[in-house]
Amino acid sequence: MLILAGTLLTACAATETARPQAVKPPPPATLEEVQAQRWLGLIAWLLEGEFETMVQPPGFMLGDGDNTPMRLRVARLWPEHPEEYWFYLEYVDPKDDSRVIRQRLTHGVREGSRALLIDYAFPADPKTFVGEWRKPHPFASVDPLKLKPLPGCRTFFIVQHDAIVGGGTETDDCRGDGPEGTHEHADWFLGSTHMRHFFRQLDRDGKPVGDGLTGPMQFTKLPPKPR
Repeated sequence: MLILAGTLLTACAATETARPQAVKPPPPATLEEVQAQRWLGLIAWLLEGEFETMVQPPGFMLGDGDNTPMRLRVARLWPEHPEEYWFYLEYVDPKDDSRVIRQRLTHGVREGSRALLIDYAFPADPKTFVGEWRKPHPFASVDPLKLKPLPGCRTFFIVQHDAIVGGGTETDDCRGDGPEGTHEHADWFLGSTHMRHFFRQLDRDGKPVGDGLTGPMQFTKLPPKPR
């Protein structure tokens, strides 16, 4: 059971290049830091995979959600470096994979005793990377050390149970896909088989802008399929 709580590249080179070794963060030194590192690994395990929305009946999960059909694919990047957690997220219309709704490039990090996902800017047009998750080594030609974080696009997570984590965007400074003067806020609840997720564009007063989602979506995690 999940509870509600709570971000694009020129063509890659045809030949995949070796991915540079990043500077490792200092190892956890306190019990709280050790726990945060463990949470980060749990988030990575829960987040990776393919998800599809399910129809939510009225009043489901203490409120009405949004039933917009959507498929979300989350690919782990550079898994040969297990001490790092990079992901590519691609949201599409489940009836047409070419109709991309949203793309994000995010990095899971531990800052002291906190586990965070920090969104990064793509180095060029994101449309070039549509379907990148299918490749055996997605983003192989990209150097993550040259990527730049998006200001304010940081999601702080807490563990609500041994296998459930919830998180939300920390501030109102994360520039999303909406018009100028708005910001994006994302809420996450991750479990082993389901994800409850809500992303929206808000003005500085926290009011919804545009024709976005009307409530959180409920995703079911699909069984792994060969690429």
